[in-house]
Amino acid sequence: MLRDLVVSEQISPTESTYYPIYLPQGVNASLGSAVACVDFCGYHGTIDISDIPTAKIKYLYYAIIPDQSGWCMGGCGESLDPFHNICGLSTHEFAEAVTNPAISVATGLAPPVGWYAAGFGEIGDLCTMMEGELTDPITNTTWTVDKL
Repeated sequence: MLRDLVVSEQISPTESTYYPIYLPQGVNASLGSAVACVDFCGYHGTIDISDIPTAKIKYLYYAIIPDQSGWCMGGCGESLDPFHNICGLSTHEFAEAVTNPAISVATGLAPPVGWYAAGFGEIGDLCTMMEGELTDPITNTTWTVDKL
């Protein structure tokens, strides 16, 4: 899907572009035999787009964020509010995409891996389910985030 958007020039990724994909209710993700909301909450990845003539960079960075309501409710967050859980999951994946943008093409614990603790995982994995809140001082809206 993302490759097709690059090929058709509907998106033009840069080195600092990140594409989080929020799945609608009823659509789930899997990685091999692992299933979202059971074996993992979300993930970020890398797509090599260097073979696309119009691409100006080598990699496109993305994340898959499953809907946190329905059968996934409570599996990936502390809140009973799916929106708060999506916010926590979004900050988790964003932090990991920043510290390890090219994780999908890594062949070991060496570049392009930027931050990884053997036996524990990426920066967000160390803080899984350790959530906090940020409050917008202007609107007084509260957002759930992973504590990193």
